[in-house]
Amino acid sequence: MEIQKFKQKITELVDGFFSDPEYLSYFVVDVQLNNKKLLIFIDGDDSVSYTICRKTSRHIEAILDEKKWLGEQYVIEVSSPGAEKALKNPRQFKKHIGRKAAIKFKDSEVEMIEAKIVSIDGDKMKLSNNTEIEIEDIMELKIILSF
Repeated sequence: MEIQKFKQKITELVDGFFSDPEYLSYFVVDVQLNNKKLLIFIDGDDSVSYTICRKTSRHIEAILDEKKWLGEQYVIEVSSPGAEKALKNPRQFKKHIGRKAAIKFKDSEVEMIEAKIVSIDGDKMKLSNNTEIEIEDIMELKIILSF
């Protein structure tokens, strides 16, 4: 199976698992495959626990064992993306309201801006510099961690 199709299939399988009412607050952020190491990054509207990662891993592992898509030996890791990673899914943005972010835009004269996320209303994000942007115009958004 081609890598892109495989990653899409894994995303669909995890999305299907998350369609259970108990797991509706979770979603797939990214799927990566390096040789026989499958990395699945998930997030949630609140937080991601070890338990949900384990349940997701076991669900996908059972399917991989049955279908043999990666053969007999492979590694699967399910985790949240981590604080240092760029946010990829707009559902991730809401839980970061009030935090400072570095935002790069798709087609803009402005290379990047840094501002606090004030609010999100539908497909618009309001920033602390009195700017309102379309979420679809965001190429990359990284939270600036402060200690």
